[in-house]
Amino acid sequence: MTAKEINEKALLCLERQNWREAQRLLFFNAKRSPSHQTYNNLGYYLITEGLECSNGKVRNALKLGVKYLKKAAELGTTVLNINALVEAVEYELRSADEKESGALYEYARSLTQKALSIEYSNELQYNFLRYSYLLNPCDGAILSQARALIKSFVCDSSVSLYLGLLLENGLSDEGLECIEKFSGLLDKADLLMLYTRLGLYNNGYELCKSVFEEYAIDKFLASAIMECSIATKHFEEAGRYAKQMIEQEQEINRSKKGEKHRDFIFHNSKEAADSRKSLIRSYKIIPPAINTCCYFGCPMHNTKW
Repeated sequence: MTAKEINEKALLCLERQNWREAQRLLFFNAKRSPSHQTYNNLGYYLITEGLECSNGKVRNALKLGVKYLKKAAELGTTVLNINALVEAVEYELRSADEKESGALYEYARSLTQKALSIEYSNELQYNFLRYSYLLNPCDGAILSQARALIKSFVCDSSVSLYLGLLLENGLSDEGLECIEKFSGLLDKADLLMLYTRLGLYNNGYELCKSVFEEYAIDKFLASAIMECSIATKHFEEAGRYAKQMIEQEQEINRSKKGEKHRDFIFHNSKEAADSRKSLIRSYKIIPPAINTCCYFGCPMHNTKW
């Protein structure tokens, strides 16, 4: 069989969730027919699916996958090769600290810029602007490009990016226009935070119940829920939310020896209100990356071999 035929067989196994055989075929293909396609497909498989060991357990294989993706890029860089490396960055970001994240954002930004020099697409332009935003949300040039992109490329990700840039640049009026026009595409938790940040407490309060029931409540959402409930004079409801959120956080922290629960944001006092407002102001929208299939010769996504 040719490398292309082996790849087709491997991806068919993957589609049928026969991970072990797919993995075997991808390793075999990369060893027998080393190329930017075979190395890429093996590397992409490893970062997304992991490595199945002889005992049947699957372990994280991100480092090994990145090694193969970089070898693929050395042999022949295409947009698909670059996209696979960018997706690897997204996996690395899951365990990165703040300093590491900055370097990874810069690396991903340079990769997407390189991909754009090969072939333009709205998705690539969005990803480039997203990493630029994560590096410097107050860059006016990025805002101008996002404003232009939203005219022809409207989706939940592009709207979140555009709105995040507007707020970080202090353009509240334009932000309100964006919310009114695209509210149906915005994540409810983000929308609650935005309404609260802009002082639209009635709008925010309408979202509190569904956000409380559907999301994991962090300190930012807890602050917004309390602020909207208190500002709209739903004091009993605020008390119920506070009680439940404190109990939930205490349950989470119960195993953390010596950790004292900080419930000051739940109080109806000036100090508590100041703490909530500070958290709300510091909230930053993190729009998701747009990922595409990075397998060469994928029949489902019609990628070229």
